[in-house]
Amino acid sequence: MVWNWKYALVVVVFIALSGCSKQERETFDIFFYSELSSQLQEDTKELVFDSVHGLGEEDVQLFFHPTVLEKMIVDIVAHEGDVFVVDQALINAAFDEEGLIPLDGIIDEADLESIPTQYKSENDETGDVHVHVLPLDNDSLLLRHLQVEVEEQLLAFVPIYSDNQEQALQFLQHVSKREE
Repeated sequence: MVWNWKYALVVVVFIALSGCSKQERETFDIFFYSELSSQLQEDTKELVFDSVHGLGEEDVQLFFHPTVLEKMIVDIVAHEGDVFVVDQALINAAFDEEGLIPLDGIIDEADLESIPTQYKSENDETGDVHVHVLPLDNDSLLLRHLQVEVEEQLLAFVPIYSDNQEQALQFLQHVSKREE
């Protein structure tokens, strides 16, 4: 009985502190959960500035994390991040079409067919197909610019809570460009 009371107290304190510490985000935040190194930060910021005009150095924050599911879930639950770029192994935990914005507007009709069906959803009423996760392979501008090759493609998504959805879509459209 004592354990249950202490456990409940810890949960209540955690929730109260989490609610009090939430500050209004005024930056464009990109979270990486992959093998990409934080040493790539400056090169990645170049891509951000190339794709989203009007942002200054203080307007962009990049976070590079190892492929740790629990940390990613904590960030999503805390409504952190405008864009997530993750290893394929993490996507099953993050993929909830209702929690991700559709990326249809930034994908060419020709590329739509190449996106795996597990990253799409179909509207039952209209029959429209929406893409929620964008694959980024070694031919994407992101990985070419960073001069990095990955064994499995990275996957990018924008959570529905993002305050910077327009910038997120501009960034993803830019970094997903393929070599011609």
